[in-house]
Amino acid sequence: MASRAQDAAVPGVTLNLIEWLVSERCCDLDDAGLIAELGTRLNALGLPVDRLTLHLRTLHPEIFGRTIAWAPDEPVEIRDRSYGVLTAKIFVGSPLWKVMETRQRAVIRAGGKTPQPWLEIDVFRNRRLAEFVMVPLVGASGPASAICFATRSERGFSANNLAVMHRIAPALRSLCELRTLRQTDLALLDTLYGAAAE
Repeated sequence: MASRAQDAAVPGVTLNLIEWLVSERCCDLDDAGLIAELGTRLNALGLPVDRLTLHLRTLHPEIFGRTIAWAPDEPVEIRDRSYGVLTAKIFVGSPLWKVMETRQRAVIRAGGKTPQPWLEIDVFRNRRLAEFVMVPLVGASGPASAICFATRSERGFSANNLAVMHRIAPALRSLCELRTLRQTDLALLDTLYGAAAE
């Protein structure tokens, strides 16, 4: 009998998740609602996601990006990142930075004898995460964003889990690109016409 994690690779189940990601219901959610619902849905499919983080690049003169982080039974964290992050040793050279710069997926195991300073990034610190799957979200133009799926399970993610993550990535990319463009438009309108323009 197949496990729930194996069932998650069934095309119909993955298709339901993709359909939700491109639905109006999903587009209408705020950042916290989006990541909370996505994390809950992934867990319901049997993926052992203990930390889910979206790292969205922005087109803003003062804000480099926004990190939105979810974990089961915890409030969602939203952190705006200034351009100072580009000089922070903890970020520059980290697997997350490399995924965003190279636009290549990565699977990273935590632990081992070599210190991994990037595990001290605020949304990962003190969480005993064993494996990270980082997927770039590359839009039609502009810088790449990324999503990170992390688990405490020493076994890490199964091949079927990875298949689900990779299959939903294009829908996530489009959704995040639209959200970033919407935020950019609102910021421009606010700058030009004031808060009344919203």
